[in-house]
Amino acid sequence: MFPSLYDQNENSDVDNYINDNQQSLRLRFSSKIETIEKTLEVVYAGVLEAKKQKNKPCEHTWNFAGYINIVSLDLAVAGEALMFEKNQWKKRYHSRMASVNIYEACLDIPNMTGKDFRSEVAKLHGGDEFLKSLGQVTKKIKKFQSDNAAWLKKIRLCCSAHRNQNLDTQLKVVFNISPTKALKLMADFDVLLNEFGKVSQIGISLLPSNKIA
Repeated sequence: MFPSLYDQNENSDVDNYINDNQQSLRLRFSSKIETIEKTLEVVYAGVLEAKKQKNKPCEHTWNFAGYINIVSLDLAVAGEALMFEKNQWKKRYHSRMASVNIYEACLDIPNMTGKDFRSEVAKLHGGDEFLKSLGQVTKKIKKFQSDNAAWLKKIRLCCSAHRNQNLDTQLKVVFNISPTKALKLMADFDVLLNEFGKVSQIGISLLPSNKIA
């Protein structure tokens, strides 16, 4: 039997809010996931068309938009599962998966929008302004990463990537994961993803209308 390390009353206010608003919250998640799925289909078509036309500025812009949508979709799915789950191990499983996704996204986004991306996107009319807006949100991602790196990295290293083989170490990390904290972190990160989504729309609007169907 597992040690009794779970805080069953971690945050009763959060649990009460979820219970009292379960129907509306489920509808919001359902709508969000459906919207992202439809957007992702459009973005993927754009990526394929850009590749076909060998249009690098377009390909980079659509590809980045697609990455943001994938991360948003994964977090929405994990957030929905975590919010309504009652089993403590499952709650911490969803928390772990979300934490790993956030940690990796914090690394991926600055890398994806690096030198190659900027040199290609700068070729678009209005590309410099788009890159400036993108850079402002990227700075927020870096600050978010700096503020939360220790917590996220511990979960990633002990429980997911190259999982720690020491049971005591691994379970201590798992048992001390706060699902409430994970939900807050997911919500904060989702705000940043939404900002990237808006900036991506600006980038896509710069693409020549006769280039991408």
